[in-house]
Amino acid sequence: MCGRFSQSKSAETLSSAFQLAVPSWTPRYNIAPTQAIPTASVHPSESEPQFRLMRWGLVPSWSKDLLIGTKLINARAETVAEKPLFRSAFKQRRCLILADGFYEWKRLNGKNSPSTFRLLMVNRLPLLVCGSVGRGRMRRSKPARSLQPRLMNYCSQFTIACL
Repeated sequence: MCGRFSQSKSAETLSSAFQLAVPSWTPRYNIAPTQAIPTASVHPSESEPQFRLMRWGLVPSWSKDLLIGTKLINARAETVAEKPLFRSAFKQRRCLILADGFYEWKRLNGKNSPSTFRLLMVNRLPLLVCGSVGRGRMRRSKPARSLQPRLMNYCSQFTIACL
């Protein structure tokens, strides 16, 4: 997968396909980095996978800027276990990203052109993409009602090299 994907199935379809309780989900055709994405993950205190929205883009615990997550949306499956940035999340916190298609950009003369195409499963069923989860405190630029920063889950997807 690359930098955009879609999840155009309804909450009912996702619930049925993945045996998850999906409280609410509005189908989306253009999901971009830093946006909330649909995932399924198992928390250590739970026995069954749960539907969760996570921010797409891994934000390291040492980072003071959430925008770094725009650069950390993909981790190569071949090296994710060794790279310090992804290693801990890969070994301890994984998720499944619920998608039904992804976008590729057409390359002309070595540059991305404005035309894209959306790749779907032949049977149009939803698909699962492996991901890793980071957990951090969302930093706020303005004072909030609560003095405690809100905990937020971030995720990054695994990709494989295609030749």
